Order: sequence, then structure tokens, then C-alpha cells
Amino acid sequence: MVILKNRDIAADIKVTGVDLGNIGAKFYTEDENTASITLYIKYNGLGFDLTQSAMKPKLDLFTLDGSIFLDEPLEVVDSTSGIIKYTIQPDVIKHVGSVNAKLFLTSENESVHVANFQFDIGDSGIDKAIAKQIDVNLIDNAIMSIIEANPDRFRGEAFTFEDFTSEQLESLKVKGDEGSSAYEVWLQQGNTDKTVNDYLLSLKGLDGSKVTIGSDGYWYIDGIKQTTMAKPSQAEIDNMKLYVQSRGQNLVTNGTGLLGDNTNFSGFTYKQDEVKVGRGSFYTGDLRKTYQSDEFIPVDPSKSYLLSAWVKSKKAISQQYFGHACYDIDRNAIYPENLESGNYPVAKLTKPLKVGDTIIYLDNVSAWADSSWTLTNDKKGVILWGYKDSKGYLFADRTYSRYNKIGIQSVDVTNNTITLSSAWDIPYKDTQDGVFPIGHSASRTNKGGNYNYSVLSKVVVPATWTNYSGKVLGIGGSEATNVFRYGTTYIKLLFISNYDVVDEVWYSGIDFRESVETNPEWTDAILQNGYTGSVKYYKDRNSLVTVKFDLTVGLVAAGTVIASIPSNYLPTVIRPVPSYNITTNTPDLFINITTTGVAVGKTLTQGNKIQGQITYRVG
Repeated sequence: MVILKNRDIAADIKVTGVDLGNIGAKFYTEDENTASITLYIKYNGLGFDLTQSAMKPKLDLFTLDGSIFLDEPLEVVDSTSGIIKYTIQPDVIKHVGSVNAKLFLTSENESVHVANFQFDIGDSGIDKAIAKQIDVNLIDNAIMSIIEANPDRFRGEAFTFEDFTSEQLESLKVKGDEGSSAYEVWLQQGNTDKTVNDYLLSLKGLDGSKVTIGSDGYWYIDGIKQTTMAKPSQAEIDNMKLYVQSRGQNLVTNGTGLLGDNTNFSGFTYKQDEVKVGRGSFYTGDLRKTYQSDEFIPVDPSKSYLLSAWVKSKKAISQQYFGHACYDIDRNAIYPENLESGNYPVAKLTKPLKVGDTIIYLDNVSAWADSSWTLTNDKKGVILWGYKDSKGYLFADRTYSRYNKIGIQSVDVTNNTITLSSAWDIPYKDTQDGVFPIGHSASRTNKGGNYNYSVLSKVVVPATWTNYSGKVLGIGGSEATNVFRYGTTYIKLLFISNYDVVDEVWYSGIDFRESVETNPEWTDAILQNGYTGSVKYYKDRNSLVTVKFDLTVGLVAAGTVIASIPSNYLPTVIRPVPSYNITTNTPDLFINITTTGVAVGKTLTQGNKIQGQITYRVG
């Protein structure tokens, strides 16, 4: 075979793997069996000798249309120098768009992630559309892991004699001293003309118990049903394949309604009369009702994710909310009262604090006495640090804790005390008597917005299908909407329907996935009208524009221009931005992205600090 197009790349093995980004190679759909990539695997700058390791290279590919190809064939060009070649296979080259590749070194017992890289496949204009493909091994492996985790959901049909091959039956035979099988010996013991099935049913355990398989597919010992099943039915295996396919690279199960019901969205009604993407949509007509997706989605808060959906309403008269809810490793919800409020020095206990106390003694209560903290006392609170989760992980001060109390009766600046509305009721896990000792760290906290409205916040959705999206990146406190809160290990998708008046709303093509652009190149906008801080923006390869800002307010009137950004980065309609006033500790739609730039959405107070972020599609 003659290779006409080739691209060389090198990857040095590191603990965390190497992200090479786009390698600058573009092939075309007509390049069948003529395009290749040569990979140089290095360790500490030198060629990795494959002959001295039990590990073998493995390449997985993920195409733009969601197709997945695992363990692609690789040619070892020079084993001692770690040089391998991948010839792009005919079933891959037909998938137009960006291809994400992951290179591993694997053995029977371990796997090392060597590198990520991307290349592009262009359309030659002569090929028919290619259907989405998913490597069957990926599906089968995922099916088995789900079956093992949920045995009660997948009861199978009982094994019969016909289920065994002749080789399997032979391997089951126990040979006697003269070479006779146990079954043959059994026949000689007065069981002439009996079948192997009869023999299997006659077997007993060492204690004389009789082991059988019931019609429900479960093992029985002396007629008592056991917890282990024999095997799942084919129908259940097919259902599991559909379950896995309903996700693909999307981390949301059934976001396109492929399963034909409201699986993972049990609060919604499944509909097929209004669909934008996939097989069905998720509908609600309830007033001010909060929904969450059913499944916990594991996330890595150090990475960037994109959450999106197509949404439409019937009358376009009511505000909708859409975002994410954060959970810790023990699947506890993370609320603002589990986080710090404001940016103040940590206070220290000057007297021990125990369950039943109503007064907290500190070395400094200025944070709680700050006159700019305008919340009512029933929403103000105290948080003590030093929290450990069930795995023993200790969270640092000013990050995450479940040692908190909401409700303050009074603050005494002279004596540096806080009187609680009700007694402290949480013991400290790290002392035998449950008492927080002198010197323990404390900060102020408060009740607030329970969720992160990373996509929609107070948005009146049009009566036509509209795509909304938001980036979730980084770790933060309760003041930011497009982040994972401190302590986050899982999320659920969060919806609040028809916040102010009754309407009907549908969601379709709900999608949450890791963003491939983890290090975007931000552009700084020039600020105007007395604003200081920053407005940054960038656009990815899918024409998704992200604008984020961290501002100190200048001119305060609604409509005041804060910054201009290029026209090809602007939406065709005004996009209110979910934002947070750090000074007053309140969320709202303070800032708009208009058809001309970034502007004040609501009258502000000069000197206040405002943060926010929004992602939307252009073009």
C-alpha cells in the first residue's frame, strides 16, 4: 500500500499525559488507505523501547458526529525507538470534521494515558452521508459494567443444556481413574438412559443441598432463591445497548429521548409531538417547579464542560432556569451555606464551641458586622472549617464545609460574639467529645441561590426552538454561576419551570460533555464609561462565543455601554447574562450582551463589583 499523505508527531510519556492539541493535519474523505500518522513515543526525551515493556500501544478515536472507534490497528515501525504508524481506516476517513484521538500504553494489568491530539477530515464532496458509528466493544463493556452494578434490573432466562457448546461440556467433565467422566460413572450407577440435564439437576453441594436454576433465571439452593442470576435475556441486553447509545460522548443519559420514555428525567413528561433533536422531548406545564435529572454525573472540576439544550415554550410569557446542581463525593447537595460568603480574613474561636451553645466567641466579628451585608438575619450564618468527607479528605479553610449554622440573632462588636437564633447542633468529628477547640477557623456564610444557573436565568424562552448553551469551567464559591462549587464531585442537571406565570416548555437534545478547548485564547475588550476590571471573550471552532467579566461599576444607568466586541462575536438578540454582585451578595441579570456590545442591563451602584459569564452560538 502506498501512503500519499503522512503526518509525524511525538509524545513524551508523563504522569498526566500530554495534550498535543490539533496537529495541523487535514485529510479528506477520498484519502482511503492513503493517509497516515506516524507517532514517536518517548520517555524522558528518548524513544520508548517497546520490546522492553509488556505494554502495547492502543489508539482510540472520537469523531465530530459522535462516532467512536476503539483500539484502531497500529503498525510498529521501529519497536526499539517507539515509532508506530496509524493508517486512517476506511470506516474512519468517511466521518467529516475534527477527530479527537487518545493514545495509551496498555497491558493486562495497567494502562498509561500517553497523549491526546486532534486532526481534521475534510469533505471531498463525493461521498454520501455516513451514519453515526459506535465501536461494539465499547457498548458491550459498558453493558457488562451496568449489568454488574444493577443486577436486580436485568433478570435473565435460565441456562439450559442447549446453551452449552460441546467444548464447554467436555471441559466440565470430571475424569475418573479409568478416564470415565462423572456423568458416565453416574450412568453406570443405575441411571441408564438419563440425559446430561438430568445429571446436572441431580448434583448436590458438599452439605447435601440441591442446586437448580429457576424459571426466573436465578440460582436456587434447596428451593430457596439466591441473589445471583443465571444470565440476562437478549431483550434486556438490547435495552442496555440502547441505554449506552443514548449517551455516546454525551454525559447525559437519554438527553435526546432515544430510550423512548422519560428515563433520567422522571419529573418531565416524555413527548414526541414536539422534537428538535433525537426521538423525543421533555415537557412541563407546571408553575415554579424545580426538576433535576435522576442520575449523578461525575465531573472533574479542573476541566471545562459545555451544557446545552434546545428549548421552546408555547406562549413565551414565563421565565425559565436551566443549569446544574453540585454534589460532593458523598452525594450531599452543596449549597451557599456550605461555602464562604464574601472575602474576609478567617476568624478564630476564642472559646470552645459545642452542641447546644447559642453564643459563638471569636477574635474578630467584623465580617458579620459589615453594613454592606444587607441580607436579613435569618439568612446570615456561621461556617466552621476543617470538614472531612467520608473518604477522609480534609477540605482547606475557605473552600467547603458542612459545619454551618444559618440564623443570627445579633452581633456584638465590642465583645466579638455572635448570638445564634437557635443552638449549634453539629458535633466536630475530629474530637472525641465533638467540641470545636479554641483557635478553630470560622467565616461568615449565608443562604442564597441553591443552584448554578449556568445556561438560563430568568430567560423568557421564545415559542420557536432556540439553542442555549453555557460553559462550566473551574472551581469557585457561591458567587459564580458558571463554575463547579468547592467540593464538587458530581452534578445533576437543574431546571426551574415557569417561574412567574404558567406556560408550557419543552427541552430537546440535552447535552453535557467535556469541552475539547481547555485552554482558550481570550481577547480583552476595551472598557468604557468608567468601568474597571476586565471583559474577555473568545469563539471556539463550533462558533460558540463565551464572554466573561469581572467589573467594578462606573456609570450606572441601564443601557450604558461597558465594552465593545467585534460584530462577528455578537448575538442577533439581547442575551441577559447570569451575574453576581459580590458587594451586595446578590445574583441577577445585571449585564446584557447586546447586538452592539456589553451593556448595563439594570441600574447599578457605582463601585459595586460584578462577575458573570455567558456562552451563546453565532452564525
